[in-house]
Amino acid sequence: MHISNVRIAPIEIIESEFPTRISRFELIPDSGGPGTFRGGLGFVREYEILDTPARLSMRTDHYQEPPKGMDGGKDGRLGALIINPGTSEEHHLPSRVGDITVKPGDIIQVVRPGGGGLGDPGKRDREKVLADIREGYVSPEAAILEYGLKRNEIETQRRN
Repeated sequence: MHISNVRIAPIEIIESEFPTRISRFELIPDSGGPGTFRGGLGFVREYEILDTPARLSMRTDHYQEPPKGMDGGKDGRLGALIINPGTSEEHHLPSRVGDITVKPGDIIQVVRPGGGGLGDPGKRDREKVLADIREGYVSPEAAILEYGLKRNEIETQRRN
């Protein structure tokens, strides 16, 4: 695996330097903690091991304790490290592992946690919540449940 600290390494660099293919890389809707200032979204990235066995070491965080919200903001979503997600060989690993052998065809799913929200979610500007829905950052269901929007507000925005 590459060392990137807090940067997100470009897919082209990873695929050119390591025997792997990035099969998925996307933001996770509703992963940022609700708040007046919503927490940043987590993301999921899946690496497919190609033609040779590889060794995996990882040091991450927030697999058991979510990123905390502050001043009334809610917690962000947990992260995870999963080998072969959604298969009979699915295996969840702890946030700190070393020298795990992965074989060609294995999928390594890295789920990064969302950030905690800051401030009361009910005080988030409604236009910002509607923009979050349009951008796919917040689902309509979460907007209703967490931010107090009414279904008709969301429907009106969709029609416009």
